[in-house]
Amino acid sequence: MWASPPMLLVYEEQDSVEFLRQGGGVLAASAKTFDLAVRSSETEYLFRGIAKSEWSNLFEFIEAKRMRIENIKEAKMVPGVPGINQALDLDLGDDIDTGIARMQANED
Repeated sequence: MWASPPMLLVYEEQDSVEFLRQGGGVLAASAKTFDLAVRSSETEYLFRGIAKSEWSNLFEFIEAKRMRIENIKEAKMVPGVPGINQALDLDLGDDIDTGIARMQANED
């Protein structure tokens, strides 16, 4: 199995981070991993396949260091963070078409 070499990123030198694939949709919510993009003025580093069990500690560290989280609203909705809306408790509302309306229309 191939592994990437360790990389040292000094958090003070980074402009922002973005949590990716971490619970926005039905498939992402059931995923066991998420991705993290770390951006500086010159480079973007993409860390893939991070276990969701690591999400809470990583999010708390990034917040404690006052790093800018580009998608803070969405990032806070990942399961496992105490006191924050859980992804599974979200009200999807009527604006999301699950395809049921189309199936019912085709039956008529």
